[in-house]
Amino acid sequence: MNATARLRPESPFCGIFPDDQVPVRSFIPLRVYLEGLGSVLCFMVDGERVTLEQWGPLADCCVRQCGGTTDEFIAAMQAGAPLPVRESQTYGACSPGRVFW
Repeated sequence: MNATARLRPESPFCGIFPDDQVPVRSFIPLRVYLEGLGSVLCFMVDGERVTLEQWGPLADCCVRQCGGTTDEFIAAMQAGAPLPVRESQTYGACSPGRVFW
């Protein structure tokens, strides 16, 4: 699926992806528990569609907010760790070419 979520200007990921469209695994948000925030709706970033040029700034952003090192972050993402983007930081998600109702 080629779902994307359009980032709001206040999102820490804004400016990393073209047209602020972050690739997500599904256009349906998941309810997840985030430390310090509790239960929130999130889209999961589709790491397979993140380009090499985007990994560096994405890692820097996450390390700045959560700690650790860039290498640790990239290793975790390559191992399949989920990367949530809060739904509140987006205008929603869509799946081009498919209409669901």
